[in-house]
Order: sequence, then structure tokens, then C-alpha cells
Amino acid sequence: MRTPLCFIIPVALSLSGCTAAELWTTNGPETPSMLPGEDGGPSWDGSVNDGGVDDSGGYDAGSDSSTDDSGGSGTGHPYPTHGPATGLSIRSVAAFQAIKVPLFEAGSVLGSRNAPLVAGRETLFRVYVDPDASWTPHPVQAALTLHTSSGPRYFTSEASPSGASSDADASSLFEFEVPADAIQEGAQLEVELLEAGGTGGAGASTPAFDLDARENGGIDLVIVPVIYNADGSGRTPDTSESAMEALRQHLMAVYSFGEVRIRVREPVAYAAPVGRLSAVGWDNILDEIFDLRASDGAPNNEYYLGLFDPAANFGAYCQGRCIAGLAYVNESNTGATRVGVALGWAEENHRWSQIHELGHTMGRKHAPCGGAGDPDLSFPSSSGNTDVLGYDFRSGAFLGATSKDLMGYCDPNWVSAYTLRHVHNRAASINGGRSFSARLSAPHLMVRISPFQTPTWRSVTVDVADETEEVVMLQARDADGRPLARVAARELRVDHSDSVRLLIPYAGAATSFELPDGRILTVPSDLVE
Repeated sequence: MRTPLCFIIPVALSLSGCTAAELWTTNGPETPSMLPGEDGGPSWDGSVNDGGVDDSGGYDAGSDSSTDDSGGSGTGHPYPTHGPATGLSIRSVAAFQAIKVPLFEAGSVLGSRNAPLVAGRETLFRVYVDPDASWTPHPVQAALTLHTSSGPRYFTSEASPSGASSDADASSLFEFEVPADAIQEGAQLEVELLEAGGTGGAGASTPAFDLDARENGGIDLVIVPVIYNADGSGRTPDTSESAMEALRQHLMAVYSFGEVRIRVREPVAYAAPVGRLSAVGWDNILDEIFDLRASDGAPNNEYYLGLFDPAANFGAYCQGRCIAGLAYVNESNTGATRVGVALGWAEENHRWSQIHELGHTMGRKHAPCGGAGDPDLSFPSSSGNTDVLGYDFRSGAFLGATSKDLMGYCDPNWVSAYTLRHVHNRAASINGGRSFSARLSAPHLMVRISPFQTPTWRSVTVDVADETEEVVMLQARDADGRPLARVAARELRVDHSDSVRLLIPYAGAATSFELPDGRILTVPSDLVE
């Protein structure tokens, strides 16, 4: 298990203060072996296979697991001979995709939720009950009904609660595993408690209420294998089908996507050394992936993530602490900066780093934990805690509310409602196209300013709406040094880097730009009109 550590690198040329290089330090002699990689790996697009409950069969009254009795056909209630159960009241109903999302509390449907539910995504529901003085523990059946456009879907569960329900005791509550195809936009949910021979009285039930599940379109991820030639090894990361499936499942689990589509691109070679504590080499690889995304003509919704193995194994590279990834903090939802790079070893530990970097490309800043640089000041927990019960559908495990949000530098990792909301909204905005209706594409210059290095320039075309990055006012000058215009440049954040990137609107005849502190940036002649 990694223990993150961040330290601040002095940044002589930063325009907005220091940025942080992300480092990992190991507890003891952790040296995971590298899985065998394929040279570039296959081109692979993982299809969704959410698992869930087999809804083809009938109801087994002796089963403790949830059952879909309708097969989606709406054919009959699963407990036609049962009556209302008495002695129990329904305290709450919650849904779990990646975290606990309360839906119904104390007799009322909740008007607002801590996070959205994603349509087309397998979901665990829990129903919590309270016994009254007349209750004697015995088996009770619960029916959960989803009213969908194609008819009702029934799911059943049996329990014998001996006291008030709690998440710590699964036998005290009712659980329903619902497959992805039943979680539909427009569906309504209701729950009732029943038992054989139940007679009279109003049994415990909820009204039918909107599930309010929403599509977000998932994520389209392009993995770029980087052939590492600096040591003559020509190593490539593991991009085998099994490695990509593990990454897909991990992304599904943490970010609660309805779908994750992964494509492995042809590999690219990189020959310069990459230091474990210096961001310079990492910056160079990030620029390579940035340019690659542009030259590929990638559609707006595609994320590019470069993966590479800078040593034979993690222990040989990290030696106690090291940089594990680099990415744009894409707050403005700009297609060109959906770019990151990370260590490529195919173990869970390194997938967390890959998912962390993807979080940056989806606009997420750091959670305040472990000394993470430039933390999100709006993050709700000052300690970086998730503050919510997590759920990992891969194993069925529950993760405590003291887990640490994956955008910080602390373990153990999971996701907070805060991060989940933002990732869902970002995916929906990209795949639904709503945030791009008013966008314009325009030519820009991008300059990377690094300590002790000559600035590097490139010409890029980016969309110009939703400008949420820091703005730096520059004075454009012509070849004779005469002022042309004041230009508003955007400062693009690249977390874990000691470089500064400025996105400058193309200014035609401008041969240089003067920074606020008087420094001059000279534009290469081939980029001057």
C-alpha cells in the first residue's frame, strides 16, 4: 500500500505561486513485479458487462438474495399470497453505486441527494427498518418494485431483523442487487414489507417515487503506450486485454460510470530519461501526448492517458518516493486538455494513480490530504475524508466514511460525494453536448515555461468558452518592440508539475509577449504571421 508524500519544488518562473510535484513513498520494501507487457498491446474496446442479478428465473422463497421475478415483463407481483407485515416500519431506503445515496428517510422522499444515480448502472439498494414493541423476529419478505417504461420490475429480499437496521449488520436490513438494465431514466421505485398469512392493518411501505437516475454517457479513454527507450530497454506498459479490463472495472467502481470505453492506441517512443523526483521529463511526455491528441484529430469527448514504465519495476524506479503522474487540471472543460500521463504498471496501486490523473483531466483539483498542492478550497472535508459509506461493486465490499478521497495523497482511497457529483456532471456535459453549444474554436499559442529551460511553444486550436482558469494579462509587441494590444492569456494548471503553461490568443504579427513582471517571451519565427 502506498503512502503519499508531496513536497514543494521551488518554482522560479511560476506566475501564481508554487505548484506541487506528486510523490509516492512506500512503506517498507514494496517492489511489485511488472506484469508482462505486449508491444503496444491490442486495440481493444471493452464492452460493458455489469454482472448483476440473473433475472431469467422465478422467485425462491428460501433465498436470502434479491431476485428479479418479472424478467422485465411486468408479469405479476412476486408475493401474491402474502399480506402486509406488521411490527416493522421502513426508516430509510438508500442506493449504492459507488457510495451510499439516501433516497427516502423518516417517511419522506428526499428532495435533494448527496450524489446522482447513474442510469444503466447496476445498483445495490438497502432498506432499513425499525421494529416496534410488538415485533418478534421472524422472516419477512420485502418487495422492491421499479416501474419502468417497459413495465414493472420486481426484486425480492428476505430478512429476520432482531433490531433496528444498521449498515454494520447486513442481517438487520433488506438488500436488493438490481441489474443495470433496470436502472432507467423515468423509473419510479417503491418498497413494501410482506409476510405469508399477513392480515389486516397497514403494512410498511413507501410511496412510489422518482428514482431520478440520469444518463451521463460514461467515458471514452484512449490509452497511449509509451515505449521507454532512455535506458535502451524499449519497455512498454501492460496494455493486455486483462489489464485494460481491470482498469475499466476500477473506473466503473470509483466514478460510477454507466459505461467505460477504452481504446489502446498504437505506441509512441520516448528516448529521454525521466527522473523520479524531477517533473521535467514528465512534462515532456505530457506535451508529446498533448500533441498526439491534436494530430489524431481526437473528438471532443476522448481522454488521452499516456502510460509508461521508467524502470524494470516500481521499486527500482521509486526508491522510497517518486512522481507517479502528471495531468492538466481541466477546470474549463476544454477538449484539448483532456490529457494526462501516469506510471503504467498494471497493479491496483498504480491504477489509483491513473484514475487520480484522469480526475484532474475531468477538472478535479486536489483533495486536502497528505500535503497535496493547490488543494480545492471548496472540498467539504478539511481532512480529505469521503465522509460517506462507499461501495465497491467488484468485491461487494463497503468502505468506511473515513476513507480518503482519491484526489488527495492519502490512503485508503475511495471517492467522495463531492468528487462523484462533479465527475458525473462533467461526463453528462461532454456526452450530452450541452456545454458546447456556444463554444467557438480559435487558434492559440501555448507556451510552457519551466525553470532553467528555454520556453517551448506550439500552435493549438481550442474552444474558448467556459474560461475558468487564471487569466494573465500580456502585452503583445511587434518585431520593433512596439505595443500591439493587451492580451488575456489563460494559465493552464498542470498539477504535480513545476512548469507554467500559458494559452495565448493568436495575435498575428506579435513577435513577443511581455509578462506582468517585465519578462519577455519571444515567439518562434515560424509561429509569427
